[in-house]
Amino acid sequence: MTTSRSEEHPPWCVGGHRCSASWRTDGEHASPPEVWATSQGRIIATRYRSGDGQHDHVQVTVSAPLDPADEDRARLRCRAVIATVYHALDQLAELETATTQANPTILKGHLR
Repeated sequence: MTTSRSEEHPPWCVGGHRCSASWRTDGEHASPPEVWATSQGRIIATRYRSGDGQHDHVQVTVSAPLDPADEDRARLRCRAVIATVYHALDQLAELETATTQANPTILKGHLR
């Protein structure tokens, strides 16, 4: 789906001040953030599309608790989070070729 800079927004675009496609030449459409609160932290994902409609990406922020009383354990957890995200990105090619029927929950939410 291609959109012109200010006349059209994708259906998932939140508009307003979060969507800079209307007022910046290099602006982006933005979805509302999707927040998953888990027992191990929070994951926040926001979808973006360039104002010319040619490029899409998702920005994911991960927040995980650290133990302030144990610096070594906190460092280890930080590295584990980074390694896990790296592994997830590495696996995206496999996900793109897999059928979503095996996991229909992938299709839920406004980022689709």
